[in-house]
Amino acid sequence: MLRPGDVLGERYRLTGRVGGGGMGDVWAAVDLTLGRKVAVKVLLARYADEADFRERFRREARAIASLESPGIVDVYDYDECRLPGGDAVSYLIMQFIEGDPLSRRLGSWGRLHVADAMRLVAQAAEALHVAHEAGIIHRDIKPGNMLVRPDGRLVLVDFGIARDPSAATLTATGAVLGTATYMSPEQASGLRATAASDIYSLGVVAHQALSGEPPFTADTPFVVASMHVRQPPPPLPADIPEPVREFVATCLAKEPSHRWPNAGQMSRAARRLADRPNQTVPMPTAVIATGGDRRPQASRPVRPAAPEREPRPGAHRRDRRRRQWIAGIVVGVMVLLAAAATAVAGELWGQDTPTDTGGGIGRHLDEQQPIDAHVPPGGDTGPGPESSASADPSAPASEVPSASSVPSSSTPSPSPSSSDPSKPVPSVVGMTEDQARRTLGDEGFVPEVAYTGEGTPCTVSEQDPGSQDPMPPGTTVRITVQRTAEACVS
Repeated sequence: MLRPGDVLGERYRLTGRVGGGGMGDVWAAVDLTLGRKVAVKVLLARYADEADFRERFRREARAIASLESPGIVDVYDYDECRLPGGDAVSYLIMQFIEGDPLSRRLGSWGRLHVADAMRLVAQAAEALHVAHEAGIIHRDIKPGNMLVRPDGRLVLVDFGIARDPSAATLTATGAVLGTATYMSPEQASGLRATAASDIYSLGVVAHQALSGEPPFTADTPFVVASMHVRQPPPPLPADIPEPVREFVATCLAKEPSHRWPNAGQMSRAARRLADRPNQTVPMPTAVIATGGDRRPQASRPVRPAAPEREPRPGAHRRDRRRRQWIAGIVVGVMVLLAAAATAVAGELWGQDTPTDTGGGIGRHLDEQQPIDAHVPPGGDTGPGPESSASADPSAPASEVPSASSVPSSSTPSPSPSSSDPSKPVPSVVGMTEDQARRTLGDEGFVPEVAYTGEGTPCTVSEQDPGSQDPMPPGTTVRITVQRTAEACVS
């Protein structure tokens, strides 16, 4: 166990623990060579001997180190060592940020002034644009991962679950990563996060900063995730100027292609609204490049469409009901697979508030916790890992409806009946081969296994059909198992 006064790598003297996340503790420290204050993020002891977690930790270091932006925390070093008692330690050395998490400010102040909120959103979007241009998706944008310096400058932290395309074998685990309160509809549906997902999450932060509370709250994160998929966000307060409302509505569009084409354009619009909140800004009309932000997009001044709010009669309404039904199945399957999920080793990333937790996706969690289908029992708490403050409080409390009181669509969504020959294929990505075979077999599906020599040994990296596809029992489900020549011996 680390203590104040311990020295890592004969260079970094720990002075005190300042926070932490599900993956590691964060300490304030002094660099004995350069004489400067730094933040040291230490991989939790229970993961220090696991190669997969050490590689994820190294990946976080590489992801941050590749980015150059005043709005993104700097990483100085990564190293591994052993303490005098023989315990292995993996750690990152990062810039120490003097400031408070935005979550603390929102908890203390409630709503922000429109200009202040838009300036913070603009800074966050500008930093995200740098990450997206490098192909890195943050996937967990929330107030706890946004530090505000005393001079008002904002810094993004905690890239612990960021997706780097160069590390595909580590990110293709099938986990639903992110924090439910700020999760995009596509993440909540189990789909891959893109740059548009970060834009949506930042839109949720903007909504909270302007209204005083997140747009969706409920008893469990799974209900919150479903609301992101199916429900329109509540209106902002009446005193919010219409152009700002349009800006936030564009961020929170259910369809990724209806959001801002890239975070850079979003940042420019937010800056203009910070200076002139009553002046209309050009709204996007082009399709977003959801895999990244590299392609320029055209735009012209229009009011953003909001098809999720006013469904038109006819084919559009039928299509929307069908999408809602499928999304409902996906969220339901996440809960039904709790027993299988508890058997899979995984990680809680960037957790904001302490919760009495057991293993598995089906447990009761705070809606501001990350949802990860691979969570182990327990988990750590704290703000973004580079915060100079202690664990920050949760967002301001609001009246939380029960799951049964969550508003539904104006048209009841159909649910499969026992006579329906099709059923949703369970998600087995991230499971071991044996677990995947049992899970598919128990649901009446036939597993067909292929092997590849790259990636995490013994785990399923792909499946076809996917978990969101209703299929009749007896359907063959092809799964790809990542393993080496000597791994996964039954």
